[in-house]
Amino acid sequence: MKFDCRLERYSGRLRLLALQRLSFCLLLACLFVLGCGPEPGGVVSGKVTYKGAPLTAGVINFHSDKGHASQGTLDSAGAFKLAGELPPGMYKVFMLPPTPKQLEPGKPIEKVTFDLPPKLQDVSQTPVTQEVKKGPNEVTITLPD
Repeated sequence: MKFDCRLERYSGRLRLLALQRLSFCLLLACLFVLGCGPEPGGVVSGKVTYKGAPLTAGVINFHSDKGHASQGTLDSAGAFKLAGELPPGMYKVFMLPPTPKQLEPGKPIEKVTFDLPPKLQDVSQTPVTQEVKKGPNEVTITLPD
């Protein structure tokens, strides 16, 4: 009978120790999840110019070496707003031709002028870079010849 009493007392201590360790692990897990949220990003908008005039058609793209990217469509004044937020850092900036609009059958295609050098349309060749900071970023992108 004495042996059983000691065993119960010993198993009670083990349970208490296991419960303490489990509580500690849960506390660490909660702190890790709460403390490791995404870093606040930057919201980018602005204007694109080429040869001293606004670029009025196309899609502007921001792409980082870390794989982060976003794009926005230029309006008739050369203004744009990128979709979503980007993590702070340096980004390569390149342009793509405008996406063709869906037309009704029999309607002629609207011609859009997009005369940019190929280097400005390729992420691996573009000389244009832009830094993105936390919060709002109002930028003017001047494309070189």
